[in-house]
Amino acid sequence: MKNFVRLLTAAAILFLSTAVATSADNFVGVRNLVSRRIPSLVGRVEFSERPAASGYADTYEFYVEDGKLKISASSATAASMAVNYYLNMYCHESFSHNGDNVSGLGGKLPETEGHIIRNSKFGYRYALNYCTYNYSYSFYDWKDWERELDWMALQGVNLMLAPIGCEIVWANVLGQFGFTDAEVKDFVAGPAYTAWWLMGNLQGWGGPMSRTMMEERADMQRRILARMKELGIEPVLQGFWGMVPTSLAEKYPTAKIADQGMWGHVFRRPSVLLPDDPLFTKMSDSWYKELKRQYGDNIKYLGGDLFHEGGDTTGVNVTRTARLIQAAMQRGLPGSVWMLQGWSGNPKKELLAGLSPEHTMVIDLFGESGTTWRDTHEFYGTPWIWATVNHFGGKTDMGGQLPIIIKGPHQALELSTGLLRGIGIIPEGIHANPVVYDWAMKTAWEEGEPSVEDYTRNYIRYRYGKDNDDLLNAWHILTRSIYGDFKIKGEGTFESIFCARPGMNVKNVSTWGPKRFQYDPEDLKHALEYFIAAAPEFKGSATFSYDLADLARQVLTNHAREVYENSMSAYKSGDGDAFTLLSDEFIELLKLQDRLAGTQPDWLVGRWLDKAKHYGSTASDRALSEKNARMLISYWGPEIGTTRIRDYANKEWSGLLQDYYLPRWEAFYGWLKKKLAGENVSEPDYFAIEKGWVYNGKTYPVEVNKEDVLHLADTILHTALPPYKDQTLSPEERTADLLGRMTLAEKVAQMRHLHFKHFNTEGKVDMEKLAASSGGHSWGCIEAFPYSSEHYMRAMYQIQKYMKEETRLGIPVIPVMEGLHGVVQDGSTVFPQAIAQGATFEPELVGKMAGVIADEMTAIGAEQVLAPDLDIVRELRWGRVEETYGEDPYLISCMGNAYVSAMNAKGKITTPKHFLAHGDPTGGLNLASVKGGEHELRDLYLVPFQSVIENQKPLSIMNCYSSYDGVAVTGSPYYMTELLRNELGFKGYVYSDWGSVHMLYRFHMAAENGAEAAKMAVEAGIDLEAGSEDYKFVEELVRTGKLDEKYIDRAAGNVLYAKFASGLFDKPLPDTLEWRKAIHTAEAKALARRMADESTVLLTNRDGFLPLSADGLGSIAVIGPNADRVQFGDYSWSADKSNGVTPLDGLKSMLDPRGVRINYAEGCDPYSQDKSGFKAAVKAAKKSDVILLFVGSQSAILARASEPATSGEGYDLTDLTLPGVQMDLIRELSKLGKPMVVTMVTGKPFVADEIAALSESVLVQWYAGEEAGNSIASILFGEVNPSGKLPVSFPKSSGHLPCYYNYLPTDKGYYNKKGTLDAPGRDYVYSDPYASYSFGHGLSYTTFSYENLQLRDNVLAAADTVNVRFTVKNTGEKDGKTVPQLYIRDLVSSVATPVKQLKAFRKISLKPGESTEVRFNVPVSALSLHDKSMRRVVEPGEFAIYIGESSDDIRLETTITVKDDANADKVNAGVNAAETGEAALGDYVEVTGTVRNVQAAVLSGVKVSAASDPSVSATTDKNGCYRIRVKSNDCIIFALEGYSDASVRVKASSSVDVDLDPKIN
Repeated sequence: MKNFVRLLTAAAILFLSTAVATSADNFVGVRNLVSRRIPSLVGRVEFSERPAASGYADTYEFYVEDGKLKISASSATAASMAVNYYLNMYCHESFSHNGDNVSGLGGKLPETEGHIIRNSKFGYRYALNYCTYNYSYSFYDWKDWERELDWMALQGVNLMLAPIGCEIVWANVLGQFGFTDAEVKDFVAGPAYTAWWLMGNLQGWGGPMSRTMMEERADMQRRILARMKELGIEPVLQGFWGMVPTSLAEKYPTAKIADQGMWGHVFRRPSVLLPDDPLFTKMSDSWYKELKRQYGDNIKYLGGDLFHEGGDTTGVNVTRTARLIQAAMQRGLPGSVWMLQGWSGNPKKELLAGLSPEHTMVIDLFGESGTTWRDTHEFYGTPWIWATVNHFGGKTDMGGQLPIIIKGPHQALELSTGLLRGIGIIPEGIHANPVVYDWAMKTAWEEGEPSVEDYTRNYIRYRYGKDNDDLLNAWHILTRSIYGDFKIKGEGTFESIFCARPGMNVKNVSTWGPKRFQYDPEDLKHALEYFIAAAPEFKGSATFSYDLADLARQVLTNHAREVYENSMSAYKSGDGDAFTLLSDEFIELLKLQDRLAGTQPDWLVGRWLDKAKHYGSTASDRALSEKNARMLISYWGPEIGTTRIRDYANKEWSGLLQDYYLPRWEAFYGWLKKKLAGENVSEPDYFAIEKGWVYNGKTYPVEVNKEDVLHLADTILHTALPPYKDQTLSPEERTADLLGRMTLAEKVAQMRHLHFKHFNTEGKVDMEKLAASSGGHSWGCIEAFPYSSEHYMRAMYQIQKYMKEETRLGIPVIPVMEGLHGVVQDGSTVFPQAIAQGATFEPELVGKMAGVIADEMTAIGAEQVLAPDLDIVRELRWGRVEETYGEDPYLISCMGNAYVSAMNAKGKITTPKHFLAHGDPTGGLNLASVKGGEHELRDLYLVPFQSVIENQKPLSIMNCYSSYDGVAVTGSPYYMTELLRNELGFKGYVYSDWGSVHMLYRFHMAAENGAEAAKMAVEAGIDLEAGSEDYKFVEELVRTGKLDEKYIDRAAGNVLYAKFASGLFDKPLPDTLEWRKAIHTAEAKALARRMADESTVLLTNRDGFLPLSADGLGSIAVIGPNADRVQFGDYSWSADKSNGVTPLDGLKSMLDPRGVRINYAEGCDPYSQDKSGFKAAVKAAKKSDVILLFVGSQSAILARASEPATSGEGYDLTDLTLPGVQMDLIRELSKLGKPMVVTMVTGKPFVADEIAALSESVLVQWYAGEEAGNSIASILFGEVNPSGKLPVSFPKSSGHLPCYYNYLPTDKGYYNKKGTLDAPGRDYVYSDPYASYSFGHGLSYTTFSYENLQLRDNVLAAADTVNVRFTVKNTGEKDGKTVPQLYIRDLVSSVATPVKQLKAFRKISLKPGESTEVRFNVPVSALSLHDKSMRRVVEPGEFAIYIGESSDDIRLETTITVKDDANADKVNAGVNAAETGEAALGDYVEVTGTVRNVQAAVLSGVKVSAASDPSVSATTDKNGCYRIRVKSNDCIIFALEGYSDASVRVKASSSVDVDLDPKIN
């Protein structure tokens, strides 16, 4: 092989010596070109000769001096390229097939930056395809050819296919072998079909071509060749490769002729005369003799493709045949090079094996794929040219892989073994996509791979004359989409649906066309927006006008395909209303396209036909030409309706659209309308329509119409990108526009929910089932909970793609996901349950968790999370306690705000639930009624919803199942509309809790049937029904007048608003390749662990028994039902311990390496009465130093099988004693006298007094997620200091319910004689009424002291802020965290208010001996209540301020007075209000304070500066504190990235605390 390469290298030197060259002192042709095309340069440009730079094939140099452009070049084509490069890069002008940007250079020539030298490594710069000669050049006259050749020269082309005029050669040669004129005409193709004749695909089609026309074409060829020589362009003429008429076999029966069969199953191919027959030698010699007689003997390059596109080689020695054919070429034209097309498997290896590389060149027509030359090892060692075919069939479609076109040749050159000799453009048609050919030829003069960005910027300048940011943005989009690197390689871009023969499932228009988009068609709409924005600057520009029209044309045709597909979906689903709308729309779009095409001279069928009508000197020749012209762009040939090549050369041309394509589509849609109406009619005869146009003889305009291109483009944009698809409009505007376009059925579909059953068949997405279930409409939401993560992701990709691309309006569906504490699909991160999140008292952690959940949702394609749960727990027997953040509305508000804020930032739809008052069901039974009044509703249950709605503006709310005060919430207009929307200002949509609509008549008994339930729910304000299907009655209710359509508009509009506001319409489909990288990341696991650490509550710790030390510890007993179980909590995807860490696993990981033996026994399960495991538990305990006992509850798991549950949705308890026999197990083990630590792994509180009495320490590990085991091990052995606080109170017994800290003053008794078992009393007889462990309680392994309570003001107005500060110190010996809590009590109020209400908290971390100042800011407005008239007011009077470690461990207290003065002159920094009014700046004062966010977390890094002098500034420290000296009456500005600035005016030295509001996405 190495020797072969060396031989090739030697041959390459000889080969390059034959490369195109022009006498360097002969630039006459270039001067003439300048005179013809750039007359303003005449006399101002000078040419001179220079050699090519060392190592390069061609060189040019230019500069401007003394008012002249001076060019030196190594060839005429290099000189022409220099002219063009100067024109482009310095004059910002250009020529193209689609408009020129040439204004003339009348003034001073633009200067250059010294001498510009450019070299080309590519010796050959080749152009043209046989097909170009018919799809573009069929009827060219000399004026056309003159411009074409000048354009070629300006692009630096030095080698060009020139096969025209072969007809006369064939006629004369065949005449020598006994063929009559008639027989010759039967062989020669018509003027529009010579390409496929010369390639050996057909014979005679489109003829007969007269002798006169043959001679006229020969005359034209001689003019072409003379001009090419003048311009330095070498021609490639047709060689003789054995192609002969099939009738030759009749004249020479003994000749060795290989029959080539049929091409495309319809055209008879010419035969191949094999070269080992003497007749071949005679014909070959005659051919070359005649060729030279006609066109001279200076012919160096020959074309002709042997056995092209499926040629038959049966029985043929291909290698020998090729060798002999080439030998004949060399005999006829010594030194000539045979140019072969590398295309469709040609030339074959065995063919190339017979050829001399020195005299062979392969043109790689598929360079953009980058595989052919690699796969064949550079065509088996043959010199080759990198090229690519574009503009298949001369279609009008945009497209071309610009990044590949400009980089591919350089990449190939780097890898080539010296065989790559050139670069080329091989268009089937050349009158479109001018950028492709411009860039393709420019890259030949680059040193290496050029930058797409640089090419783009330069192209804009010389294409349009100047820079423009809008055009740059547009071209950025285009070069990454329709002109980008396609993943799908094929014949161009997706064709125009207008040009397709109608059918029910049209994909590709031509037989070999692409069957899908290779880019996102939405991108082009945005590019068109930029073009339209740029239009005012480019009035009168032909190039801009063409490109604007071209882009608008492509946008319209892409949109029409969407309309077509939607029309077919409507037809198949039997939706006659939608079908009529869509079919009529399609027809109007086609007519609009015809109008647009009429604005461009290149798109007038009249010009094409007019050229044909004047082609030929006789009437018969002109008639033949016109017929050729019409056939080529319609059914192509032959005249049978089943021809596969029909519409291959489709064109979106004015006139052709109106009279050829439109009648076909009108017939098609008319036929389908009749079929929908029940008529039995046959499908139209489309070929009759097609053939009728070919022969109709109609004359079409040759001049453009007077329509305004910009106006049409704008119309198209608003058609293809209607306002609802315009991202720049508001969600309200987009919603209103879309709603106005929808049918009743489409609106109702937005109110419905696709469930697993609607599309699943045997575990897979069944698209036919989906289409049938949905009626071909987009629905509101979708779920696929039973699927795996990967299956869910692929299902959402598939279904969302269907909704966006195959439904009429392209409305995406909202994929919903449960996410209280993690995505409920396998492999996702399992975080601690919501009750544990509440126990952290750290909203920041909840926000971070929500961000991770959002990322994992995005990875699998979910967009809406059915969380957070804002229920306030007032009934501890309820199974859903675990899903809540606890019993306090302020804590719940903070956690809910953090969750929703993080989700908002990720563009997700949240669904705060369950509106309203769901957490206090009668008897603790899920779904049971809730008793309460208006005050309790507004001052308690409503608080978290009001806070989250006001601050975060969630896009969805879920209603509750229950009734409140006797009214089913699902059917209540008061709760779901008046209260939620009109008072709270909620703007999103209401997502029904699953089955709640159905329950109106099956559970609440408030409706007689499903239809009435649906009517009640819709009128109440339930926008979307989930879990049941009673909204299937809604459409009929409207049609029969039983339900006003205004309610449908409201509901559908609310759903659509959420889709727009969340960005759902504009989001890409899920990433099906990289999605796993975002699931269960190391960062997510670390966060889950931290949350587990910070949520566990140390309930009791007698004599500081914990933490344990492994040192000196011989063994431990690990006992209990939850020791070796994972308890993730409800709404998890697994209950399998392989997906998490059990306490036993965590302890083993920690203690095994330290030599501590673990004795494990389950003891009992968490739910039954089975005590059979007690014996083993006692045995294990006896062998151990310490007993670690893990008891608690068993949670349910969403939609999956689990053990019998004692916690979770629908699993409610009558008693709060530990379920099963767990308490008996504790008692039994306590008898051993061993030290025992009990950890309650639970989702709810249990009675704990006896447990505490029987053990040294009690821990509450709320369901702590996948890292629970590692976390509890670290806590037990002191690696982590517990810092969790109780989010719910622990009662003394079930008889002490309800149990919560924020009770009313009257609710814990009047007599104040609390009884005991030994001393009965009152309030209660045998007990006090208080909790055993109250809200906020939680011990630590260290201790904390509180002191120095200060108020900035103790008399405040209603508009002020309570500013509190105090000091907390770690007085113990360990690092620790605690949560200072601020409670307020209204000491005297007109209506009953709680004894304490949490108003602020913050988790802090302190080292031993360290202290910190804690500051809280509480707006006085937070002290409001609803008075007797249900007005929300702050009543004047005294309020107690309590600071404590928990609600019943108050360490500091004071009072404030709120005065009845609404105009108090106070600074309210907490709401970012500054004093107003101008005053002169005074002396310097010192201001200190703390800056926090709205969730009370301190903010470090805040820039604090003086408004009058920003150089006077400070920055907050890690504790959020600052100190600054400013002048009195100045304003202090507080600024931090991601937050809104705050401004406060100061008058004297003071302390100013500020809360910063985040900027919400």
